[in-house]
Order: sequence, then structure tokens, then C-alpha cells
Amino acid sequence: MTEIDFDDVGRWGSSLAGVLEALLPADIATRLQAASPAFDDEALEVVFGLSDAGAIAAATERWISEGHVIGYHASRLSDVEIESVSRSGIRCLVLNVRMKQLTDRLAAHGDWKQVADCLEPVARKIGEGIRDGQAHLSLSRGSQLSAFRHYLRNGSEFDQVVTKALLGADALFLLRTGRSPVLFRVRVPGRSALDADRRRLVDGQMSGLARRLLRVWAIWLCDPTIQPGEWRVAYGLIFYQDVPATWIDCIQRVREPAGDSA
Repeated sequence: MTEIDFDDVGRWGSSLAGVLEALLPADIATRLQAASPAFDDEALEVVFGLSDAGAIAAATERWISEGHVIGYHASRLSDVEIESVSRSGIRCLVLNVRMKQLTDRLAAHGDWKQVADCLEPVARKIGEGIRDGQAHLSLSRGSQLSAFRHYLRNGSEFDQVVTKALLGADALFLLRTGRSPVLFRVRVPGRSALDADRRRLVDGQMSGLARRLLRVWAIWLCDPTIQPGEWRVAYGLIFYQDVPATWIDCIQRVREPAGDSA
């Protein structure tokens, strides 16, 4: 089964090419290079123009479903919290639980008593219908270590937004205290990855995940030297159930990220 690690297109790209070779001309790479597309969407449109887009999408989704999609979850956690994730998995955010945790962390701030009563309304405004009940994985390891390194620096984005709303960016140090940056590598069964992605169907027929992979694959055919891990990739998978611990493939403690802590 193919392991689809977004940044490592040189590995999974060859597998996808084998799946699609019956649907596309043998000289697809040459045609793409001749078209010289400026963007990945343009490259994908060239691919779709050479065959049946629906058939390509269906074949790509079958290929995804038969393999594993690698997702990454970056955070800043204590040793106890890391051990909890290793045993119980990556849990969906539960507002009431998270508000208690934030109270424990922010209570050391000198202005906490003045804003404590605002925690619940602020947290509910930020979380309800938006982040509550969800667990997130990113497709790109490189983006978690660079463009989105604030997760490693300060932890959960929800915690960061609530903290800044209540006490300002200077209070983010409270989210760092006693915790260290950690990156979880998660092997998601392909069918589960597609199910998690169904809320983002493109034109009612292609999952966003399939389209995202096809776009990168098309650009890779034009230029096999591309490094998706150096891009800013915001796309990921959203789960409405806890991510099982059995899917966690690796827990990596990473060095302190450089740059602005906010």
C-alpha cells in the first residue's frame, strides 16, 4: 500500500503515475513541460484537458483509499500530555475541558482576575461551530516546522487566540511554560482520510484531498525537483472523532522554533 506523505512527492508521485497511466498519454510529462503552466491549478487543467477529469478523480480517490495518508499534528505539550496522546490519541477539542485547562494556565497572570469572567464567552465565540469537536492534521510536515511553527511555539491555535483576546500577545509565554514542542506523525487509512475530507467536495464530485494531490503531482511532472515541504501548505484533514492512538506512527520532540512567538 502506498504511503502518501505530501512533502515527499518524489515517492508517491511515481505510484500515482502508474495508476493514471492508462488514462493519460504516455508523453504527459513532456506535454506539461511544453505548456509551461505558471501555477499548480494551470498544470492540473492541462491534465484534465487530456482525458476524462471524472475518471482521473475516481482513479485517484481509489488509489488514496487503498493506501495511507500521512498527517502531522504540531503542538506544545508537557511530558504528561505527550504520554496521554500516545495512549489515547489526538482528542477533539471539548470547550468545557479546554476552558478548565486554560484557567489553570492563565491564572498566574497578574491581570487574570480582571478577565476571568470573560473566558467562557470569549472561548465560546471563538470555538462554537468553528473549532469545537474537531481534531486537525496537516498534510505538510515542512509547513508545520516553518510557516505554521507558532503551533510548536505556543501550542493550540484555539488557546493562542483566546489568550491573546483576554490578555494580549505578551501572555502567550504562559502557554509555553513547562511544555516543549512536539510533532506527531499520523498514518491515516486512506478511506478514513477521504471520509474526513468529504465536507470539502469540489464541484460535488472530487474530494479536496484528491485535487490537492493531483495539483502537486502535475507540477512535479513539470519539474521533478520541486520541494513541497518548502511551500506554505494550509490544507489538512478535519476529524469529528478522536484520532486513534494506533494511527500515531511517530512522536518527535523538535527543537525550539525560531522567529516571532506570536
